[in-house]
Amino acid sequence: MRRFGFLLTVISLLLFTPDIAAPTNVDINSVTYDQLLRLEAEGLIGSAILTTKPLNRNEVARLILEAERNSEGKSLHIRQIIKTLKERYRAQIEGARYIKPLDTLYGKYVYSSDTSKVLNYNNGPL
Repeated sequence: MRRFGFLLTVISLLLFTPDIAAPTNVDINSVTYDQLLRLEAEGLIGSAILTTKPLNRNEVARLILEAERNSEGKSLHIRQIIKTLKERYRAQIEGARYIKPLDTLYGKYVYSSDTSKVLNYNNGPL
């Protein structure tokens, strides 16, 4: 009976939990930052603080869409930069949702062979 309850709990969590999106950040050494800085210098991006790194992939997708909206009448080179970025971050632009894989797992434990002792803080008279 306990197994059934546990199984029911796990299935209900999987079915009724909304999609969990934990996108990774863009690598610090990525050429994406240089391309975004170029788009910002052209005046296509006005709502970003590109000196703060790393950027979230969803934030990069938002900046790409902002640059695309403001790219009317810009040079072919600028439109090509936007096209390249859109291809690279297509999953985030389309709203793909995924669970971030586990990067690092930390564990800590304390062992004592003695029984635990309770410390009474109120030792004074009542």
